[in-house]
Amino acid sequence: MNMLLHHQKRRNFIDGSFVNIGEDGCPYADNELLIVADGLGGRGGYPHTKINPAILNPELFYNNFIAPVVGMADLNYAKVVTDSFHELFELGPKYFSGTATMRTSGYFASRLVTAIVLHALKFNPDFRRDVIFDNIRRMEGEQQKQYIDSVRKRLAAIIQVQLTEIANRMGLELESKTKGSYLLPTTLTVALINETADGLDVLYLWAGDSRGYLWNAEGLAQITDDHERDETMTNLITLTKPFQLEARLFKTSKPAILFNATDGCYKCPCFASAFDLEYVFLQAINTSNSFEETASNLDKQFTVIGTHDDSNTMALTSFGYESFESIKAAVAQRLADLQEHIINELPGILERDYEDELNQIDEQMEGGIFAVKDDLIEIEPIVEFVKQHMTEESYAPYIQELSSLNKKLEELDKATAVQRENIIKWVRYYWLRKPCLKRLTIASRVLLRGDSYDKFDEMELECCEERQRYKDTYSNILDNLKTTIASVVDMQDSILSMEAHRNREIREQLALSLKTARGLLDKIEDNIVKGRIDKAVSRFIKVDDEMSDLTHRYLKIDSATIEGFAQQIFTGAVNILDIEMPIECRRAIESYLCVLQNIAVTRQATFAEINGLKDKHLMSYWAARLCDLILIIRREHSELIPEEIKSRIADNIGDLQAKHDELENCLVVRNQLYDIYNKSYYRYFEESAL
Repeated sequence: MNMLLHHQKRRNFIDGSFVNIGEDGCPYADNELLIVADGLGGRGGYPHTKINPAILNPELFYNNFIAPVVGMADLNYAKVVTDSFHELFELGPKYFSGTATMRTSGYFASRLVTAIVLHALKFNPDFRRDVIFDNIRRMEGEQQKQYIDSVRKRLAAIIQVQLTEIANRMGLELESKTKGSYLLPTTLTVALINETADGLDVLYLWAGDSRGYLWNAEGLAQITDDHERDETMTNLITLTKPFQLEARLFKTSKPAILFNATDGCYKCPCFASAFDLEYVFLQAINTSNSFEETASNLDKQFTVIGTHDDSNTMALTSFGYESFESIKAAVAQRLADLQEHIINELPGILERDYEDELNQIDEQMEGGIFAVKDDLIEIEPIVEFVKQHMTEESYAPYIQELSSLNKKLEELDKATAVQRENIIKWVRYYWLRKPCLKRLTIASRVLLRGDSYDKFDEMELECCEERQRYKDTYSNILDNLKTTIASVVDMQDSILSMEAHRNREIREQLALSLKTARGLLDKIEDNIVKGRIDKAVSRFIKVDDEMSDLTHRYLKIDSATIEGFAQQIFTGAVNILDIEMPIECRRAIESYLCVLQNIAVTRQATFAEINGLKDKHLMSYWAARLCDLILIIRREHSELIPEEIKSRIADNIGDLQAKHDELENCLVVRNQLYDIYNKSYYRYFEESAL
């Protein structure tokens, strides 16, 4: 026994006519296969204005646009696919009369994907149901998982290829410039079913938030997990970006009812829990004599209660029941269980919206409480309580500004560390140039080989002398070379006029200049290019290396003393004006100390802002949470409220407080009952990774 529900959103016209505009595709159900698909009205809500007009002709539709792509099939398949687009044929040329009559990308997507998947699972030899389940039975563990992965990947590839080709034939393209719009976006949930003597093997394949469900004597159970996080679809079929089909092999006993449903069936605004969906489903069966009548009752019920998009689609099949009457008997028993364990515990759970009622009571109470708000917030203990509560509740404006100020403090700390390191750097510079101050330091006692700060000064002087000697030597060579080359250049006219080769004096002068230049160049090449450095350079390098080694050892051993001396400068214990040091060192340290002073002033102002932050946000928090805060104070800290104000509050709100408490208690009980129900509802649930 099967059931199809396809309640679609409508657009009504002034003349009384209407067109179905829902994006849900036509469902499919038999005892081997269930398919539902829901085209996205947001990402695919734009109309297709550039379609091939031939698709509006039912005589051409299947043979010209579907069959050449999917391949051979039977007449029943052709009829099912053609009928799923009946809105197009009913419109005919009127399709192009305006966007009100045009179909959206979501509309085409759900129907085309359903047609592609139905053909693949019914007529493609690569997806023969008996072969798939025979392979699954013969395999175990990782091998079985890999095989199921190959099935879902191959089916996804067929959808991608065939949907692309059909879209090209039909003239379907991305016509929206709105960010986030997709070409042919839709959800899909497929249940491929194999009935055995022991029960049912079901291979679920899905993308998006259409769901697969099981119902049996234990109640409703959700099998698939939505590909949705924070109300955003994380995986769906579309030609705009890559998609996946998730697969899950599920086994269950008989008797059982399996059905797939689009989100319009479970996202009704009045459904506070899956309990509500099951109850509506069971009542529709209980008041019917067939599944056809059940579908009609559900259609009427969804019309009355409304849904988030006014479209509800369901594909259902049953196993192990002798007749519809036996299904009704199982339903009646389940309804009795729900009545005993849930409804009797809270008689209004189905009819009353406790949250809405509580909000209405709160609004009424706010008027009475509002009259004393100004008096309450002037009472110091209440002010302190509100400030504390604001912190504990993480009041967004307060937390955001506090976070910003704390971040500012972190940046100031980093800036302080940079300036301190700069000062330490210059203290090291000063330290190495004032050995007379440090003869009793650790370094002077630990360093061996006669090393001392005095030797450091001597070495530095020697190094400077050697450096100067080197510079003088090569400056002289380069000056001579420059003079020699200039003398050759001065002979340019004689050389170019061909006079030089006839004038002996010029030839001799040129030869002498060239010889001198070559000698100077050879000296530079030998000593510098070829590395034959003279003794002065060798001594300079040796002394410089020794100085670097001493510097490293001095600073390493005296690092604690140096940093301690720098700390005295930071704190002002040592005034750098009283210290004899190089002028460049003094100026650098003074500039860094000035920056540190500015940072300190900014830090002090920031701390003052933090200390005053609760006072700054007190009144805005009080206004935003007025009713709740006063109720909390009255219930848990009534000692903070003077008796005179207590009397005024009681006079203002009357018996509303009792109603408020009753509704809150009902909400607590309702949520507890839902928790009990959900343990059964999620008994087969597995969280998706998509």
